[in-house]
Amino acid sequence: MLFLFFLLWGVGLLLIVFDSKRDSNRWASVTAFAGGAGGLSVVIEENVKVRMVENIGWNYIDGTLSFIEHLLSFVSHYVTPYGFLVFSIVYSDRLNKSWKKLSKIILLSPIFVMGMFFPIYPNLIIPYVVASWWVTPYIICGIVLLLYAYFREQHPSKKRQRFFVNLAFIPTITFALITNYILRSMNIEDFWRYNYWIVSFGAIVFFIGLIRYSFMGLKLQVHHQQYGYTMPEIKTGTALLNHVLKNDIKNMIEVEDLIKELKSCDRQVEMNTFR
Repeated sequence: MLFLFFLLWGVGLLLIVFDSKRDSNRWASVTAFAGGAGGLSVVIEENVKVRMVENIGWNYIDGTLSFIEHLLSFVSHYVTPYGFLVFSIVYSDRLNKSWKKLSKIILLSPIFVMGMFFPIYPNLIIPYVVASWWVTPYIICGIVLLLYAYFREQHPSKKRQRFFVNLAFIPTITFALITNYILRSMNIEDFWRYNYWIVSFGAIVFFIGLIRYSFMGLKLQVHHQQYGYTMPEIKTGTALLNHVLKNDIKNMIEVEDLIKELKSCDRQVEMNTFR
């Protein structure tokens, strides 16, 4: 789970650092950060708390660690589907600016309701049956918007970008929907531990699109310096420059000798004149 946390937060940081002006990139980062928060919550629960509280005996930080763990889990379960749907709305560009702003506010409602009836402290309870009733439509609507925007896109370059975005997001979020919500609502646990495989697939697609083509308007330029070819060229250029300088110096010496001869001739002419 630590790997999942670093992977998702790394992707989120890349998107937000290189192009934070795009609204779609910001919401893609929100989705990645929220998803990665779930991995960090598992690390705190299964590793950090065990070592610090049970093994070392730091009981005074147990409450703080539990609160952080519950908060991260809450964000992962509820903010991830919200962030994905808002990202799909923004990236698909099917709504005008006013409706986009309004949808961002309205779609927050289920998260506030879940926080009111199922608080994160002292004991976090995720009602997977209840959560599935609104998380599933959120994710399905987001997927439909992404697919609709892809099939409606006419520009070849933008269509290819949308293809890579869909390939990175849709399988990942669909797998998370099944393992994190639907299966757990049926009391089928532990399948969510395989999420890092599908997240790894999404990250691979992201980096392929980022390096070879373009991913959400971002393209990573990789330059390979061919030193094997550069050094001989430098040596050849240096030798040529050395040869040119030698010729120039030789010419300067010849010109200097010629000037001396001319001066000597002038003096001889003057002496003959005065005689």
